[in-house]
Amino acid sequence: MNRKLIKKNESKISVLQIIGFILIILPILYIIGKYIYNLTNHQSALGLTPEEIAVLFFIIMLGFAFAFPDLLQDQNCGLSTMRIIVFMMTNVICMLLLKIGWDKPDFGAIKINEYWMGIIAFIFGAKATQSFFEAWANRNNSSQRADNDINTFKDSSVAQLSDEQLVKLAITQNEDHLKIIFPNIQFLNDTIAIVNGKRKDVLGIYLKDKNDSGIPANISVNYNNKRYTVDTKVFPNVSMAKTSGGMDGSIANERSRLYTGSACCVCQNSDGEQFILTNCHVLTEGDLDDPLDDTDNDKVYYNNDVIGTWSFGIMDKSGDFAMVLLKDGDEFISNNNVEQFNNQLKPVTKDDYLTPVTVRGNKSNQTGFIIDKAKKKIGIQYNHGQTIIFNEAILLGNTPDGTICSPVSDFGDSGGAVFNDKMELIGIITGTIDGRFTVVISLNDFANIHSLQII
Repeated sequence: MNRKLIKKNESKISVLQIIGFILIILPILYIIGKYIYNLTNHQSALGLTPEEIAVLFFIIMLGFAFAFPDLLQDQNCGLSTMRIIVFMMTNVICMLLLKIGWDKPDFGAIKINEYWMGIIAFIFGAKATQSFFEAWANRNNSSQRADNDINTFKDSSVAQLSDEQLVKLAITQNEDHLKIIFPNIQFLNDTIAIVNGKRKDVLGIYLKDKNDSGIPANISVNYNNKRYTVDTKVFPNVSMAKTSGGMDGSIANERSRLYTGSACCVCQNSDGEQFILTNCHVLTEGDLDDPLDDTDNDKVYYNNDVIGTWSFGIMDKSGDFAMVLLKDGDEFISNNNVEQFNNQLKPVTKDDYLTPVTVRGNKSNQTGFIIDKAKKKIGIQYNHGQTIIFNEAILLGNTPDGTICSPVSDFGDSGGAVFNDKMELIGIITGTIDGRFTVVISLNDFANIHSLQII
């Protein structure tokens, strides 16, 4: 597949990252080469001028910025202006020290013997400032959520808080504290569990590993000078999800025929054009690329036949979707085993938790269970380890017990459909959390924005 110059959040090495590694290696090779050359000519071993070493250092550090872009990203995987400033200030100070002091015998000779502690304190102070402002921004967001939740509860006409309201308030009041005590917490979420044979709202604690030592069985909530408790339920080994594209499947871009996935459904826009819906990463070979209408109209294959052209793709916090304009939609439907949903899209509510659904992809056709739905907490890891955190994502398992369940999809299922026994479309298979869950994204908002009717 052709590479573009810049690939956002990709799992495969991008051109800029390759350039970064080259920038790191070239100065090192230059230093080694000059060292060998000087030795063979009986000259000073290195013989580098202060200007040379400063420039070489800058090139190496520039290479690090290109090769490891997450160095300059904040906790939300976004580009951090403060980190860029700290990075550049540190580089400038180091370059000046190298240029001034490269050929000096000691610190005193470069006139910083009285101030070196201040310079180091300045660098670490800048780093501390950067960390403070990032944490401050996160606390502000958390406080705003708390105010919104409490105001919502105060406006409630009920005399006593519902279980759902208590759980949400428990998350607001305890999330930051719990994450400090238990750094292996991935996120908290308001979910449903079976307690004493009945469905109950509980605080779901999703862990990055299986170490649940010390995790409390219940959490206190303070409201209106009263103390309440909510039960917790631990979900171990919940890492970032991975895409489910693979080397076998049915739908593929002409530029990456071996990277294939599945199709979700056929839809129609207001102009009568018919499309297949799938994941965008299926057509980008797993790269996180957000082309929108700039798709080059690549030909798309379904079971080795050209069925149309790639017309639209989006990969951002709203989802991972692609539309393939069909040459002949009616012929495609008649020649293939296409589920028809009659524009019935099902938003997942808590009443749907722990209920069965059908998971249909190129590799899988089985029953799964809706475990949970989380907003702005679940993400997909694309090429090169960077991620998108989706506005909303649904977790499926092979049993209703989310603490022990496994995914219900496999490599090649990305882009497939999830629907219930009423033939209502729940969403599109997008990835898996290793050994734990299948990740599904709802199509409701995407279909509404683009005025699509699901056939």
